[in-house]
Amino acid sequence: MEEIKVRRSHLNDFERCPRRFSYIKRGIKIRPQFQSLAIRQGSYLHSLISGIEEGIYFNENEQKDKMVVEIVVKVMKELELLPSDIKHEILYSNNGATGTLDLVSPDNRWFGEMKYTTKPDFYTNSFIAQAQLEWYFYLNPEFQYCYILPIRVPALRMQEVKESIEKFLSRLELDILKRPSFYFPKYSSERQEVKWGLKFYRHEFDMKQLEWRINFCIKLINYLNKIGHYPQHKANCLTPSECEYMSICETGAVSDTLYIQETQQAQETQQPQQTQVTQETQVTQVTQQTY
Repeated sequence: MEEIKVRRSHLNDFERCPRRFSYIKRGIKIRPQFQSLAIRQGSYLHSLISGIEEGIYFNENEQKDKMVVEIVVKVMKELELLPSDIKHEILYSNNGATGTLDLVSPDNRWFGEMKYTTKPDFYTNSFIAQAQLEWYFYLNPEFQYCYILPIRVPALRMQEVKESIEKFLSRLELDILKRPSFYFPKYSSERQEVKWGLKFYRHEFDMKQLEWRINFCIKLINYLNKIGHYPQHKANCLTPSECEYMSICETGAVSDTLYIQETQQAQETQQPQQTQVTQETQVTQVTQQTY
């Protein structure tokens, strides 16, 4: 098997659209203030649970959404949904493949993957859940089983008749405490280890098929590097959500207003506000990477 130089998210990005993958590998990222609220809420939830501080952006109109996440985490701690000795945000690597796991048991026998989502049923589907988890079994051969842990984004709304934010948050906290299984699927206070989510064992995953998939993608990436072209999959521009790189594909330019670029070359620091994206530039940037 060829050496792997991609994360699971990179593999998914490539399969969704090679052009999208090329932008990501060049270090082009949408600025935090233009990321979807759902992504920022999920990142904030992870930072609160792990205790690893991250500067998650919320504007003035999104402070209530930020506090909603804080209430969810507060209830999670009250219900003791996670073991107190769980390890957070652990980086693993195997054969060049890398990935950061949300939760890992102290004895390294199992791991957990949390999803803050408006559609938790999506992740309680075994077929979909396995697609989210298989990569992590590859990263650490010692893992024996795992949990997919969806958390429902609260849909409770503030009452129109001048409900204060404090009263709303108290009402939300009470609602979560009254029906935890609605917000944390498969919840049971009697469960050991984690108290919600679905459990999967290593033997349920086809690791040979995963290795074949990775190897196939690596070969194709290397071929596209060689010919200097990354095709677009326009059918996926709006699926499963609107691609954050559509602006680049539509205009042919990387706007400094919308994006930041981490892997800029020294001469790029003197470029104007918008940088034209040509196929030649793309090849220069991407082929310097090793996949």
